[in-house]
Amino acid sequence: KKLQIRRANGLEKSELASTFDESPHLIGWTQDGTNLIICEPKGTKYHLVLLNKNGTTAREIDTGNTSFREVSLNYNRNTLGMIIQSSSTPPESYITAIDHFAPIQISHLNEDLLSYPQTKTEIISWKSSDNLIIEGLFTYPIGYEKGKQYPLLVIVHGGPSVFSVKRL
Repeated sequence: KKLQIRRANGLEKSELASTFDESPHLIGWTQDGTNLIICEPKGTKYHLVLLNKNGTTAREIDTGNTSFREVSLNYNRNTLGMIIQSSSTPPESYITAIDHFAPIQISHLNEDLLSYPQTKTEIISWKSSDNLIIEGLFTYPIGYEKGKQYPLLVIVHGGPSVFSVKRL
């Protein structure tokens, strides 16, 4: 279901553009009041999207190469704060201007974690029984050797809870 803007009297409404997943987390309005900022899942990551109040196409403002959470908007509505992390970097705090997405790291609380052995994680995908493309993250064990068998741990997050596990 599309997002809608309604006047306080409830009589006038306008529909916003469709988004990828139609499950947005509202962040707030841009400084000029023309766009609503949302964060929503797309595949294995969250993306920041601007929705123009006139209903034009949704526009992603992030690069799509980062994984962030806990997005918040500053009082002046021109800067976003967030936590960014990846499979090889621990979570840290970042800020970025809305009109030029270029996150700047402002915390270094977890830098000591970088001294631990790193793992390799890659995005994998497969078709579900109803032909939807499902994405997941596959993390190799530390010291992985091709051809060697390892135990497999599956953590289901979201979606249906019925699944089958095959030995890789």
